[in-house]
Order: sequence, then structure tokens, then C-alpha cells
Amino acid sequence: MTVGVATLDSQRRILLSYGNEVAPRTLVIAGANDAGAAISETLSIPSGAGGTVATKQDFATVTSATPAGGGWSAAVTLGTNTVGSTPWFVPDLWLTPTLIEVATELAAGGTANWSVEVTDDDPKMPLAPFQQGYNQALPVCNPIAWLGLSGVTANASSVINTPIQAWRLTINSGQSLVTARVQQAGLAQ
Repeated sequence: MTVGVATLDSQRRILLSYGNEVAPRTLVIAGANDAGAAISETLSIPSGAGGTVATKQDFATVTSATPAGGGWSAAVTLGTNTVGSTPWFVPDLWLTPTLIEVATELAAGGTANWSVEVTDDDPKMPLAPFQQGYNQALPVCNPIAWLGLSGVTANASSVINTPIQAWRLTINSGQSLVTARVQQAGLAQ
């Protein structure tokens, strides 16, 4: 067991590899993202077979990994993978019709695989707003790969023309710089 804060070179997903557990377990990962905001996520580990599970959030630091569900029967390893995302960007929701152009560009000589993801969840809305004494943690948004920009390996662009709450750029593999340029058009209501 290692005690202390794990600081990553850039924020990314935390990966849990686990053996064949005799009963379901959970592991709560706590830390912070690149903006310094405290984040946490619970990973569920099924029984009956080994495997891996990754967080949906991107951690720049990990301050704790707390197991739950009783005594663990198999070995676990906590690490990272090469997947990482930008924070969620919220478009102007008052502009209609929805028309957001996203152009992505790979740095010269680089190799990477990336996607633009959208969500119908509000990344700014606390899970239980206005409850006294409640930790105002933001939700873990459900990402949906935008079909026009999913698994991209070369410069590409697409238009998001359906209402969304937010979008982000996710690097699926590789270590090269990928830039997203976004323009939104529409009429104010």
C-alpha cells in the first residue's frame, strides 16, 4: 500500500485492474482535476471474473482510493490509461437553432486518436442543490461520442446541430497535441 498524493503529468482517467472477486466491491477514488477542483468517483467491481474499469472523470491528482464491500479476495492494481479529456464546455443555450462548428487539428508530425463528446447532462448543476450541509459536488456527466468526430486520426470538422448541454475533446490514444476550434451561431431568443 502506498500512502500520499499521486500527481500525474496531465489529467487523465484512473484505471483499476482487478482479479476474480467472490462478491461485488467498490473503490472510491478522490483527488482533483487540472483546475484544482476536488472530484471523486466510485468504481464498481463485479464478482465472478477479473477485468479493468476506468473512471469517467479525469484526475490530475489522486489523494485516496478507499475500498468498500468487505474484504477483497483478489489483487487489485491502480494506475492510469492514456485517455484524457478537457473540461466540459457549455455553449450558449439561448441561441437557436443549435449550430456549433467544431474543427479539430493534429499538431504537425503527431499521431493521436481523438473524439468530440457531447452530453445532455448539465455539468454545472450540483447533484443535490440547496441542501444545507451537502457537499455541492458536480455530477459525472454521461459522455456521448459525436458521430461526426469520433475516433479521428487526422484534421477534421463537424457541425453539432442538435441541442446539447456541453461538449469536450477526449484523447483516446497518443500523446500529440490536438486543438479544437469552436464557433457557435444562432439567433438570441
